[in-house]
Amino acid sequence: MTSPTDQPGTAGPVEGPTPVGGTPPTGAAQGRIAWGELAFGVLLLAVAVTVLVDAAGLRASTSASGVGPAFFPTIVGAALLAVAAVLIVAVLLGHRGTPDEGEGDVDPSRTQLRPALLVVGAVLAHGLLLDLAGYLVAAFVAFWGIAYALGARHPVRTPVISLAVAAVVYLGFTYGLGIDLPVGPLEGIA
Repeated sequence: MTSPTDQPGTAGPVEGPTPVGGTPPTGAAQGRIAWGELAFGVLLLAVAVTVLVDAAGLRASTSASGVGPAFFPTIVGAALLAVAAVLIVAVLLGHRGTPDEGEGDVDPSRTQLRPALLVVGAVLAHGLLLDLAGYLVAAFVAFWGIAYALGARHPVRTPVISLAVAAVVYLGFTYGLGIDLPVGPLEGIA
């Protein structure tokens, strides 16, 4: 492992791979990969490819300047691609990001898989329920699931706040902005 270093916001020395910009780790730490950081880099790469493929499918410019609807998405996609590539290479070389002070004594080398999967499940449920059950039900399930994943486990307060937030967003979009969100089976009620 690398030699201990004092990091701000910690009670003492912290051992582990060096942050990006430092020297690569040696010894036992050299073979360890930061799976959370690698997963984020791969996700960023997927977003970049999606943006670039979508931009390639946009119609060609009809303006004299040549700047069409694909111009800015292509720039954003290329920037995302570059950042994802740099991040993936850095992680594979053994570099790690430096923990923020706000992380306290949380061990950044341990990925919290359960909360992450709960958030992903809540977002997927929202997408699946949106047309089937309407925005209000889909948003309620998503807000409650994400709140639960992040530690809000009160049996009454959490669902009530989730329903209230979903209702405020629904009413704000529908009546405040004039944007109709899917109603689902609540067609005559909402």
